[in-house]
Parts: sequence; structure tokens; C-alpha cells
Amino acid sequence: MNTEVRLLKLTNGEDIIAMVDGSNPELYHLDNPLLMRIHSKITEGGVQEGLHLSRWVQPFSEEKNFTIKKNHVVLSTEVSHGLSRYYEYSVK
Repeated sequence: MNTEVRLLKLTNGEDIIAMVDGSNPELYHLDNPLLMRIHSKITEGGVQEGLHLSRWVQPFSEEKNFTIKKNHVVLSTEVSHGLSRYYEYSVK
């Protein structure tokens, strides 16, 4: 099993970050997926943006491992070192 932290943009518009195993030609296996949300606030210095990571499906399920079909993913990409560390911190 070859897993790495990846960002997935889904066909429904959601952006999730997870430990992903994409070795199956039709499926992605996700461990601890988190939903990514960008929030903006206006300050005296201008608009500031921040990233919020929250549980993806887990509020409704105790599962931490999921399988999704690859045709439900628009984009799959590696993440930066900083985002990877933030993800790992959030999962713990």
C-alpha cells in the first residue's frame, strides 16, 4: 500500500486532504480525510485568509477510512510540506 498526504478536489466542489492510497485504478482509499475550508476576514491591513480543517464524514460516522471512486475526483495533487504538517497536527 502506497499512501501519501494528498489534496483531492471532488466533483461536488469539496476540497479534502487525506492519507490517500491511489494504487487501485478505479478507487481512492482515504484515511482520516479532512474537509478544507478557506475563510476570509477584513482587517485594517486588508483581507486575511485562513485555512480551517474539519472532519469530512466523521461527524456522522465513527469510520476513519473511506473508499471513493476515482471518477468523483476532479483533481488529485501533492501538498506542500507546511500543509502536510498542519494536516498531521490536526489529525492528532
